[in-house]
This record gives sequence, structure tokens and C-alpha cells, in this order.
Amino acid sequence: MVKPQLVCLRLHHLCLNYLDKDSVVVDLGANRGYFSQEINDLVGCECYAVEASPELFEVIESSDRIHKFNYAIAAENKTLTFNISTNEESGSIKNLPDRLTDTNTVEIQGITLDDFLKQNNIEKVDLLKVDIEGAEVEMFKAASDETLKKIGQIAVEFHDFLDYFDMREDVKVLEKRFKELGFYNISFSIFSHADMLLINPEKTGMTKEDYLYLNYLEKYRRAVVRGISWRIRKLKERLQSKS
Repeated sequence: MVKPQLVCLRLHHLCLNYLDKDSVVVDLGANRGYFSQEINDLVGCECYAVEASPELFEVIESSDRIHKFNYAIAAENKTLTFNISTNEESGSIKNLPDRLTDTNTVEIQGITLDDFLKQNNIEKVDLLKVDIEGAEVEMFKAASDETLKKIGQIAVEFHDFLDYFDMREDVKVLEKRFKELGFYNISFSIFSHADMLLINPEKTGMTKEDYLYLNYLEKYRRAVVRGISWRIRKLKERLQSKS
């Protein structure tokens, strides 16, 4: 049996063997466009990079295979206030705590996932990457079952590890919804859903055996390797500080 080719790009796990040059990737929360660029370099797929921050949007390098859009994917089609953060990776249409709040805000066009796909004539999505700083719950709630079922993989950072977003129960409800839609749910984060991979077997062909391998063997193997690497790095730092 050929095992799924699992890779981690920009802290998002995904199965690379379900993607090729004909695949469509939608990158929500594209930041500087690094994820879109890296996945395009790997398989030559077509990418739709969506970033709400005007400053970050400007530096995304577009091409005939990477298309960029200055939107906030949200629960409604309306103008939204985007909160600029002191950390460029934490800007959000959600309210931020004072320690992350910049004095600057910008008005940005919000659009639902359903309408973004329709607007761009996207009939299927082989990979949806989501890192939109707390707005993912409302975005998924607003998405239709029909839209979600046309997606092969979803690599999402749920921000349930941040208390100020208070979304733990909402994430549990979404997990149940995805299971009912037929998705395999795999969390590569032990105590949260910060690195979540949702796989649609109807679109990818993933077998139950592949899912069990990833969910009960590979993710824990990777957690052990990360833990050992972290301990080795800390030990080296300690030894260097004493020398």
C-alpha cells in the first residue's frame, strides 16, 4: 500500500500526492504569498491567494498560475473593518487583544467562500488552506454543504488555542459537521486544532486504511520527532550558554 505523501508547509499539513499541475489551490490568509509560491513550486498547481491586509497583498508575487485578491473571506458580502496587528501574521477582522492591537484599521471588502468561488468560476478545489486569524469559524458556518463537498483537502489553523477568540465549542460543532459531510478529520496539534487536516475521500480517493495510518500512527510519530528536536535544540542552547 502506498502511504499518503504527507508534507508540512508553513505549519500546515497536507497530502501532496493528491495534488498535481491540474489542481486548484485556494489560499485564504495568504500573507506574503509564501504558501502559494511553495505549493506551486512543488506541483505546478493553480493558486488563488487571498489576503485582507493591503500591505501584505501588495508584496504577493502573482503569475499566470498565482492569482491574488485583496479580500477578507467572511460570513457576509459587505465592507469590513480589518484590524492591523503589531504582528503582521495576526491581523484580523475579529477584535484583537490590546497587546496585539495597532492603532491602524482599514476597510476591506468581505466575501463569502461560496461567492468567491462562483465569482472566479472555480468548480472544484483540490486544496483549501485557511489561516484567517479567528474568522474561520464564521466563514465555515456560512459556507454551504455543496461548496464544502467540492473540496478535496482543507488545511486549516483553527485558533481555538487563543482564549480571546473563545471558539472551542464552535470548532467541535464544525468537526461534527465535516464528519457528517464525509471528511476524515486529523489534528496534528495535540492540545488544539491549530494544524487541522480535513480530507474528503470522495474527491481524493483516500482509503480508510490511509486515514487510520495518518491519524493513529504518523501524527504521533511526528509529534515525538518534534519533541525530541525541541529538546535537542534547548540542550544545545544551554551548553552554548555555559561555554
